[in-house]
Amino acid sequence: MSPRRNGAITLDGRRLYRAGNRRVLLDALLLLVDCQDVSPEWTLVPGRRWRADLAWPAHRVAVELMGGVFTRGHHVRGVEFEHDCEKMLAASAAGWRVLPVTWRMLARNGQEVARLLDEILGCTEPAHRRPSETTQ
Repeated sequence: MSPRRNGAITLDGRRLYRAGNRRVLLDALLLLVDCQDVSPEWTLVPGRRWRADLAWPAHRVAVELMGGVFTRGHHVRGVEFEHDCEKMLAASAAGWRVLPVTWRMLARNGQEVARLLDEILGCTEPAHRRPSETTQ
C-alpha cells in the first residue's frame, strides 16, 4: 500500500482510498490485517456504554480510531479527551489492550499499521486467520 500525492492509497495497483472516504480506508486496513476475528463497535467493559471502533475479542486487543486530531475534533478537546482516557484505562483494567490510531496514520502508512497489528495480535488460530491464497 502506498500513499500518493493526491491522498489516494493503492494496493496491488487498485485505488482503495481517496481523502474523505474513511470507510474504504478502514476496509483496506482490515484487508491487510491477517487476523480476521474482528468485530466493529465492541463493548469493552460490561455495564458501560463504551465501545471500541474495532476489536479482536479472542485476543483482547481493540483499536480506537482518533478522528479530528488536526481540526480540534472530539478526541482532542479537553473533556472528550479525558473521557477517552477513562475508557482506555477501564478497558485496560478489564484486560484489554487498547491501541489509539489516527485516520492520518492509516492514510499515510496503513500497511505499517496493519503489520504492527498483526505483530500485536499474534494470530495463530487458523479459524481467525484470513484464508491463504493457495486455498481460495
